[in-house]
Formats: sequence, C-alpha cells, structure tokens
Amino acid sequence: MVCMVKAFAYGSGSYEIAKTLQAHHCDYLAVAVADEGAELRKEGISMPIIVMNPEFTSFNVMFDNMLEPEVYSMRLLEAMIRETERRGITSYPIHIKIDTGMHRLGFQPKDVEMIAQRIKSQKELLSVQPSLI
Repeated sequence: MVCMVKAFAYGSGSYEIAKTLQAHHCDYLAVAVADEGAELRKEGISMPIIVMNPEFTSFNVMFDNMLEPEVYSMRLLEAMIRETERRGITSYPIHIKIDTGMHRLGFQPKDVEMIAQRIKSQKELLSVQPSLI
C-alpha cells in the first residue's frame, strides 16, 4: 500500500501521518517532490518513499536520502541511468509511471516493452513495479 503524504499530508502534518503509517507497516509513502521526502528523512522516517514528480535538479536530494523516483519519460529514465552510472550506483530503485488515461505524466502502454528492454540493458536502475495513473 502506498500512502500519499505530499503537501503537508494535505494539511494533516506530513511527519505525524508518516510516523503513524510507518508504525502500522505501510509499504510506501509518496511525496510530490524530493524536498518533501528529504524532510521526512530528517525527522527519522526510514520506510521507502516514492517521489511522484522528480525534477532533474533533485537528483542529489533523491540519492542522498534514498528516495525512489517515479520515472515518467525516456528523457528522465536516460538521465537517471547516466547519473547512477556516473556515481557508480547499481540497482537503484525506481518506479515506472504508466499513463492509463489521465494524460498527465507517464509512458504510454504501447511503450512498456521498449522501457522493459532499456531497463534490462543496464544495471544502474532497478524497476520496482509500475505505477498506474
């Protein structure tokens, strides 16, 4: 189960909600941007955190805080591969976002095979599971 705690947990308090979810063994937390995840790490949240809208400028924050980006484009996928390779990182967890009809961010279902082949062809990233929107 993934629980969204972005935007101060919609006004309820990100840390307070995250702490409760961690105590109840939720599988993942999700935040909008990497800085939100970094704040949770500073407060002692250790469970996996997905960054729903990772920015190219947030790679340092993601890697420093072991935040798992949701990858929604080939441009972002290739940038993640290059950066993990440059840093000597292997098997860094990512989530592949598939657009199932909302047409915001995400790969098209027809592109899944191409994405799978690209991920199999490298060792820097590890796709955890697809995220559907």
